[in-house]
Amino acid sequence: MVNHNFNKYEFKEQSSFSWLIPKLMKKLGEDCCEGYSDVNVSIFDPTAKGNDSMKVISSSDIMNVKKPEPVVQPEITENTPEQDVIEKGILSDLENATKTITVTVDEGTVNNLTIPETISVSSTVRGEFQNGATITTNSSKNLTIDNTSEEPIDISIISNNGASVYLKGKYNNIYLKGKSITGSLSAYGDVYGIIGIDDNVTTDVTLGINFVGDKSGVKYLGTNNLIINDGNDEVMGSPTIYAPNSTVTMGGKYTNVTATVSENTLILKVGFHALSLNVLKGKVIFYGVDIKDFADEIVNEKIEYNPYTLEINNTNFNKLSSKSGVYNFAEDIDINKGVAFRFAAKGKYIYNLNNHEIKCGSTSLGSIFLNGSVDLTINGEGKLINNANSYGVWVSRKDCVLNVNGGDFEADTHILYAENGTINVYGGTFKMLGEPELDSKGHCKFMLNCLDESYTEGTAKINVYGGKFYNYNPSESYSEPNGPVSFVAEGYHVVESIEDGVPVFEVVKD
Repeated sequence: MVNHNFNKYEFKEQSSFSWLIPKLMKKLGEDCCEGYSDVNVSIFDPTAKGNDSMKVISSSDIMNVKKPEPVVQPEITENTPEQDVIEKGILSDLENATKTITVTVDEGTVNNLTIPETISVSSTVRGEFQNGATITTNSSKNLTIDNTSEEPIDISIISNNGASVYLKGKYNNIYLKGKSITGSLSAYGDVYGIIGIDDNVTTDVTLGINFVGDKSGVKYLGTNNLIINDGNDEVMGSPTIYAPNSTVTMGGKYTNVTATVSENTLILKVGFHALSLNVLKGKVIFYGVDIKDFADEIVNEKIEYNPYTLEINNTNFNKLSSKSGVYNFAEDIDINKGVAFRFAAKGKYIYNLNNHEIKCGSTSLGSIFLNGSVDLTINGEGKLINNANSYGVWVSRKDCVLNVNGGDFEADTHILYAENGTINVYGGTFKMLGEPELDSKGHCKFMLNCLDESYTEGTAKINVYGGKFYNYNPSESYSEPNGPVSFVAEGYHVVESIEDGVPVFEVVKD
């Protein structure tokens, strides 16, 4: 009966069990615990004084922890008569518009502006905004605020009908009650202060701005997801992200990032980079294979830092070209399609074959088609077999990289093909299927191959540092113009042998 009650707390017989007090201590954090010491007192030491080290919850420290103040809307400053006239003029232009419109205020300042639900066009309001202005939109159409003030201003933004609000110009502190403030590909608002997001926002919140300086950041006490993108790679601010109850996803380039997030995670997108990353609470998942690609310095090494990882089976095979990270094959695959990356795909991927046999392919793109700026590493043991009478791995663009560390590769032609980009072979075995085209020596002609003009221009490269090639000599390939050419890297050579009557060429270090 006792153990049955323990099951409520995930207790399992003959296994470790995390008791409630340690769980509470983890929840409260180190600031609410005391008693730990690196000095331990031995019961066998008659001269020892004091007590053994034991971490406990400190009630006094709990009382001293100050709860964060909720984000509230700043007090509204009423319009002057002149500002009332400006607001009426803006609304008149919007009401008469039949397509996207820009309203420019040449004289005076915009303070409080309320856009009614009836406005049916996306709009831009451009001019000098007063410090402390409140912009409210009840329309479902997007609104751009283009502040021309020389100095950054405080502003309140309230979007009551799901409209996105775009910012241009300079801003200090921002109060947001809405789903997003963002920018365009050409212009993002510069934020020098704190974006305070109302706790009662009921949707996920997206921010696309430029953080400037070391006093910028975000404060959000709600529980919805928070997505942050910094739009200007040339201005690398040092924001503080305080969202203790939210899962936060970040992109952009920064000097320093300090983050407090929920226990769920801080997610780092492809392209995120900070000179230093200091996560005070939560854990980190990054879309890639190495945290060093995302931060030069990790300040808090006690936090978990893990690559996005997915176990692959026949059901979720199509996920292999989605988020960059580590993909582990969990079973043999037999499927009538290949892995095709999009034109805009980017980031580093690892495919771990895990001793499984992967049969896949399309007639037009082969088993795996690399596009965009994808960097893919394939680790063995295991097999990758094209089942569509076509190519093996096709590298299509100059920014793509394929690294083959192991595995057995089989295809009807072009087991590894560089239309553009770079292929590095460090290991593995390579065999042609069917009746491949042969060169003048009777060896496979197109086991490894580059597009002729790309090879000539130097935008397609194959470098072989290892591997076993059946009936194909990578140091004497007739696949390229003016062949034979050698794909074998400097400092390596080919050792020839015979297996079951088939010539085998193995690349080894000099």
